[in-house]
Amino acid sequence: MKTITKEVIPLNIKNKNGRIYTREVVENALKDFTERIDKYKGVFGEFEPSRAEISLSDVSHTINRVWTEEETPQEIDLDDENWWDGPDPFEKPKCSLWAEITILDTPSGKMIQEFDEENFVVRPRSTGRVNADGTVSIGKIITFDIINKSDDAW
Repeated sequence: MKTITKEVIPLNIKNKNGRIYTREVVENALKDFTERIDKYKGVFGEFEPSRAEISLSDVSHTINRVWTEEETPQEIDLDDENWWDGPDPFEKPKCSLWAEITILDTPSGKMIQEFDEENFVVRPRSTGRVNADGTVSIGKIITFDIINKSDDAW
């Protein structure tokens, strides 16, 4: 078994599918999910799932913890003569959803362990809808799955 930490989704920005996951909506949806993590000491996930429900025969990992994290803005050194080449002081800091995941020694988990970690991503499997403005309303987060980076919408 191997435990990893991965960025799940950047928040408050539009992905390739035109969807925007806002921090407020995601954090509200995480309440139920984190209760399940606490109750069951983790939630199962799959590699490249093909249906809405989790199949125990296809489980590849457990999600141990999920959280949102905001990047700390870089400070601007006004004594540096090239300070304007640095970070934009008016840009909002990037915020993302992160997860700690344990890759299991199951057949699907062993397939993931053979990959370079940079070749896969972790994405939520959830119910909800996409609003007219592109924001996503999440009904329930079912789990977080691992997919090939080439199939990713980010």
